[in-house]
Amino acid sequence: MNKRIIKKQTLIFLLIFSLVIIAIVFLSKSNVDYQSQQGLEPSQLTELLEMASKSQPNPDPYISSEVKPSDPLYPGLLAIQLNQTADDLLPLAETRNSDAMYWLASSMSGMELINGEDGALFQQAAELGNPYAAMRLTPILSVSITCNEARLGITICDDEWSEKALKLLKARTEMGDIKSEYYYYKARIALGNYSPSNLKIIDIATRGAKEHYYRPLYDLILHYYIENRSKKVSNENLKATESLIKMMINNNYIPAIRFSRGKRLYTSLSPEWREIVKKKYVELGLHYSLVTEFLDNISDRKASTINLSLIYRNLYILKEVYGIDYYHRLDREIKLFEKDPIRLAAEKEAESIIERIHFPIYIDEQHPPH
Repeated sequence: MNKRIIKKQTLIFLLIFSLVIIAIVFLSKSNVDYQSQQGLEPSQLTELLEMASKSQPNPDPYISSEVKPSDPLYPGLLAIQLNQTADDLLPLAETRNSDAMYWLASSMSGMELINGEDGALFQQAAELGNPYAAMRLTPILSVSITCNEARLGITICDDEWSEKALKLLKARTEMGDIKSEYYYYKARIALGNYSPSNLKIIDIATRGAKEHYYRPLYDLILHYYIENRSKKVSNENLKATESLIKMMINNNYIPAIRFSRGKRLYTSLSPEWREIVKKKYVELGLHYSLVTEFLDNISDRKASTINLSLIYRNLYILKEVYGIDYYHRLDREIKLFEKDPIRLAAEKEAESIIERIHFPIYIDEQHPPH
């Protein structure tokens, strides 16, 4: 009897031990975004902080855009970014443009299933030399939630694609492509054949910032901020974070602009910088701020506190630019009249704002819209 109990306890122990080992291995491979900057301190960011101290507002709205408006991919990527149909990518994909094929497939699957049609496009793009398509087909590197559920009669997602992904990323890295170098670094960590290094990621982030490629720096700051979120952050650390965020904002990097609207960081910014952020939200095509302001304004049912001019302005921009009609959300306390002087003045102001709106592309192959 005792032997059976001992045997049972031994099996339970072995099972628990195995599960712990599996969990450790899984976490070590899956935590690609945040494991590489443990113990980061402002003293390690000297060159970046020096760059930030000299940063000035950049007049080019597309300075940090993933692709420029002159790029044939731009209309299709903008449609994806705005959650619209990316029909402009079809002609490019038909010419076997691997980038267009990747994004067209990505627009079909989003973050969900890879099915037959988009799976075939990812495979073709990977075979044509697109490293991000090969990553998309590698379960451990893929941004798809269910990469293994491709349905082509064969299993399209397979870790064997990782070798091709690394080879393609390395080739682009050797040609001086900083984005490929960044994802090559992250892919190698995820696959367990490279150790995280503060010096390496800071080096990539610094060189990237010099080229106005801010994803590595943004990820670095995001991790640093999350790491300190539950702690009492020192003034030095907060100032370092603010300084680098401001540099990215000066260069119209949308993820940093969106991040700066977080309550903790936003409240630490000066009133001048808050106004800069709010202005950039509108002028760089971020309608989230308009929606938020609209909903915030009508949440208080006291008509005397409602900024009707701001509501009219935002509603007009949302409808004319984004096709989002929120007029029906106004209740009986807010009367809408076609010839209301406040409405006419607000819409005139909105038209001048619309003329100044630009749409930098801030999504990339590993960060589709969400």
